[in-house]
Amino acid sequence: MALVAICLLVGERVSAEVRPSSGPLVEEGPTLFRTFTPESLVTRRYERRVTAATGWKSTFRNTTGTIVSSLEIHFKGDVTLTNFAPFPDAAPRGEDREVWIVWGQKLIHGDSVTIHGLGPADRTKILQWRFGDGAFQSGFIPENQDFLLPMPNSANFRLETFEYGGFAAGSPTSDQLGGLVAAKSFLKFVNGSWRIDRDSTKVHGWVRLRRQSDVLRSFQRNKNSPLHTGTPRGFCLFDNGKPFLRQVFSLTPFKMDNHLFAQLTALKLNIAASALGITPVGFGELIYEDDGHSLDNMMLRDLGPIADSLLTYCAGRGPSEYLMMDSVLTKINLAFLGPIDTVSFADSLVLTGVRPLSEVAYLRANTEVPPLRLPRVYQPDMDDSEELESGSEPPELIAIVNNYPNPFNPQTEIQFELQEPALVTLKVYDILGRELETILDHELTFDAINEVTFDGSSLASGIYFYRLVAEGLDAARVSSFTGKMVLLK
Repeated sequence: MALVAICLLVGERVSAEVRPSSGPLVEEGPTLFRTFTPESLVTRRYERRVTAATGWKSTFRNTTGTIVSSLEIHFKGDVTLTNFAPFPDAAPRGEDREVWIVWGQKLIHGDSVTIHGLGPADRTKILQWRFGDGAFQSGFIPENQDFLLPMPNSANFRLETFEYGGFAAGSPTSDQLGGLVAAKSFLKFVNGSWRIDRDSTKVHGWVRLRRQSDVLRSFQRNKNSPLHTGTPRGFCLFDNGKPFLRQVFSLTPFKMDNHLFAQLTALKLNIAASALGITPVGFGELIYEDDGHSLDNMMLRDLGPIADSLLTYCAGRGPSEYLMMDSVLTKINLAFLGPIDTVSFADSLVLTGVRPLSEVAYLRANTEVPPLRLPRVYQPDMDDSEELESGSEPPELIAIVNNYPNPFNPQTEIQFELQEPALVTLKVYDILGRELETILDHELTFDAINEVTFDGSSLASGIYFYRLVAEGLDAARVSSFTGKMVLLK
């Protein structure tokens, strides 16, 4: 297991509930950057900030009065030795790894050896030790032990980019409602707040990823599902041939297999993480260089809005435009891909750069525009870490149901939001429970805010009920909701 060291005195503990409020610890003018690709962002479980092991070192002195060639150490609990020079060999005695012997080097009286190792999470304790066949010496607790965290993974990267404001409402990396938005969103300011422009949803559709789990679900619906490899194209039609209208909260390859969408989402994550200081700052301000290319000399953070427009205004556009954009974004996301290592993880996640900018021929530094910096402010609405815990219950399929207007005459819009794609049945009943109309009958419906119209022109004034039933696709899960509506003529 890869580990991150936290230098603490014995007895101190690391809290898994730390909420950092200070800015990131990064150097000015980085020459190393790091990026993630969609394929590298599908890790499903994040690493918690709990001690995984202790790192320790202790010095043992030969006071036997003779020349010795081995050292035997007994520990409390399983231990691994990581450095035992000048001894060339070391091995545990037995499978429990509580007794270790190092050998192969002669030490005269007065010589010493410093042993390094990893021990139990609470602390490492030496019970007894001896050189050669001499008498055992009393045990002790090594001083200044390092309590080690597991190395974070790409799930930690997704989680902290969202929950610490990478896509906060009104920020330069989002819109007025917040979340990672792919394609152009259409909003309007009504009665003191921003809302979705419903007229625009009759013509256009877009994706709003509100939490990191929406990103994971969009890239790979479950661990055995395929990733986005489909033809880059705009948001005109879903793969089932239906128009791509309204806002959706995930876009799996099951809905629309679109490589460009996945690359754009990864690029926006990389830019937001850099602005937060989770990865080296200044990534979004790098300049794309390709002489003669339509995107030559553009900042990376300016490519997102261009790709958004391509996704939204797809009518009449040729395939070459989408292939061109997809090719550029793919190259950029691959530019600084590499193994994860950290500057810090205990109180805030800061990842190291993995590749020098000088090695990427199609990107150069920007000396004219200062790096975008976002403050790290905890966003509780975007924290879905509890949903990632092992054994947690999946959310209800149905999130919101209502109808408007209510009372109505003669039509009302029944609106419902699904947390994931489902087979939906929607029926209307009178006050005696008699079925009047089936609006949806086991219809495959995507996770989004969906609207259907009920027309009560043929009915008398009175109270009516609608019942919505959603059946999950991946498991035997069913959610239902019953609502009341009033027809006044």
